[in-house]
Amino acid sequence: MTNLSMRLAGSKLFCNRKVCKPMTEAAREYGTALWELCSAEGIAEEVLQQLNSLQELIVAQPDWVRVLACPTIPAGQRRAAASQVLEGWAHPYLNNFVRLLIDAGRGEELPGCIEVFRGAYDEANGILPVTVVTAVPLTEQQQERLTQKLQQVTGKQIRLQKRVDKACMGGVRLEMAGGCLDGSVKAQLEALRSRLLAAN
Repeated sequence: MTNLSMRLAGSKLFCNRKVCKPMTEAAREYGTALWELCSAEGIAEEVLQQLNSLQELIVAQPDWVRVLACPTIPAGQRRAAASQVLEGWAHPYLNNFVRLLIDAGRGEELPGCIEVFRGAYDEANGILPVTVVTAVPLTEQQQERLTQKLQQVTGKQIRLQKRVDKACMGGVRLEMAGGCLDGSVKAQLEALRSRLLAAN
């Protein structure tokens, strides 16, 4: 259990309200506002790292976001639940941001806000997130080769995420923003895919 999860485990608050929403305009607005503030202050990378840690917590402990969003729990208790997790390590802007979401009744938008912030950071820094889905785990050498090739054909820095799916058709599938590539890139990546498969 991570330190964040341990902090959350100490909370006695619980809400059985389900929070599972697609990206909303509110998440875009709040996430963009946080990005613009942090970018202007030169702390975007620091806050992004903290948001990544927060996202890991949300995945591991989804009840935390449910508590932040639960209207039957007084706002003061929801703010206290947030502070219990964020205090001592989160930047004041991030702490205040989560409190702002709670006060606005938008606690359930936090996961979407994190996605928006990360997307804005990636765009500003020429980073392309790519998920490689394979039937079997890639070796470190294969990951490095794939990352280098993607950087060559896209002209961007690559943030490679890995997922294993035994049902993956063809053994290797690449997922990225937009979901499509032009013909020349497709051809180059198809050749790389073939080499990866041949190496397994």
